[in-house]
Amino acid sequence: MKVTNQIEAEIKQVMNDYWNSYFEGKLEHWGNYLVDGYRNIGGTEEEIWNSKTEILDYTKRVINQMQGTTELRNKQTQIIPYDPYMMVHELLDIYIKIEDEWTFYQKFRLSSLIEKQPEGWKVLHQHGSYPDSKTTEGEAFAFDTLKSENSKLQKAISERTVELVHKNRELEIEAATERVRVQSMAMQHPNDLETVNKELLHQLTKLKIDGLSGVSFYFVDEDEIVTVWDLSSPGSMNDPNSYSFKYDSKKFPFLGEFVGILKSTQDEYFVLDFPKEKLLVGIEELKEINITIYKALKNAVESGALLHQWNPAARITDGILSIDLMKPPDDDTKTILLKMAGAFNQAYTRFLDLQKAEAQAREAHIETALEKVRSRTMAMQKSEELS
Repeated sequence: MKVTNQIEAEIKQVMNDYWNSYFEGKLEHWGNYLVDGYRNIGGTEEEIWNSKTEILDYTKRVINQMQGTTELRNKQTQIIPYDPYMMVHELLDIYIKIEDEWTFYQKFRLSSLIEKQPEGWKVLHQHGSYPDSKTTEGEAFAFDTLKSENSKLQKAISERTVELVHKNRELEIEAATERVRVQSMAMQHPNDLETVNKELLHQLTKLKIDGLSGVSFYFVDEDEIVTVWDLSSPGSMNDPNSYSFKYDSKKFPFLGEFVGILKSTQDEYFVLDFPKEKLLVGIEELKEINITIYKALKNAVESGALLHQWNPAARITDGILSIDLMKPPDDDTKTILLKMAGAFNQAYTRFLDLQKAEAQAREAHIETALEKVRSRTMAMQKSEELS
């Protein structure tokens, strides 16, 4: 069959009516164009139909998504004869209606195999596809575009992963701090502070601070005498003999460096940096304070086990909470120490209150005992009552 102007106009009119009835939801009229053995491979993954019945059933389910919301524009039609059939190629733009505004959606290509039968033109087979929007002119595959998109995706995934890791770390730190707070709130006696401190040491260790090698409290009194208590040491804060050591910060300026910081600033957090040269100076000061610790540290430096130490510190009541690090502190070290210092301060305040209450109770008990003796003395009537 030759494609004459009359046949071309006739086929274009048929295809226009075919599409108009489809998008207007006139499925009975549209279905009249399809043969029973109709085949179609569409533009989406699920659009494969092997009969007129299959595509009609599918279309009835989805037509409400397209009816009145889809238009085919800028259509270019090519008709190719394959006697006794005609191949109709249609290149077009799909527009969809979003909030009463028509928006370009995608270019579309459709091939329709049709045949003139006694009752009119019938559609036997159709195939639709969307052009690859990622390729540029002369490209079979969009390698550069895919690489770029993959790079952007990897970056987004990395950023999201970092964000999640950071968030998980925040939750981990808060959970550790809360466990110390719970122990603080449970204190009933001054000796209970030891339980709080054990929990604090456990949680700091559990947080796996990179390079952590020690945790200590440094308390400073009115005369600037420093009392150091290593949390890993046995003993109780109620027992002065269980402290690691004491020293006069004015007499030992290297070991007392933090005292000057506490007096001269309002900083809640700071980091003391001790390279090998400074460590050796501090170790010599320790020789007069605690010979055991002096020997241990001197041996560590001389053997190369300790060449540099960092001491991040957070201000607490009457001193600092400090940790020993073999590496510079990470970004979250400040957060950890400030939160733990806050939890300890809660416990320490409770400790001081309980100590005061116990002292007052003891004084009241002594006063009661004395008053009983006084009363008995005042009641004496005979000398033999002295016994």
